[in-house]
Amino acid sequence: MFFISKGNEDHIKSEHPTEYNQYFTELSNILANPDYLGIHPSGRSVQYFKFFGNRPDRILVAVRATNGETLLVRSLYSVTEEKWFCAKCWG
Repeated sequence: MFFISKGNEDHIKSEHPTEYNQYFTELSNILANPDYLGIHPSGRSVQYFKFFGNRPDRILVAVRATNGETLLVRSLYSVTEEKWFCAKCWG
């Protein structure tokens, strides 16, 4: 089960407003149907990558597990083409 706190939604809205306006409504789709999954270099979060070819945007959703079974959405933002292709290499 995924959860996003009001604070994390506010973070996305203020720090990544373009992505928030275009992709926040796509959040459940990104999490259910990622193109790639990666692990953040710190090992503390899972990265869900989704390519929206009609725009064309590469979106990353960062998710961290809590002490229970809840997966907490931490952020949502676009990534460079280089990072996108690196994610494919890691996968």
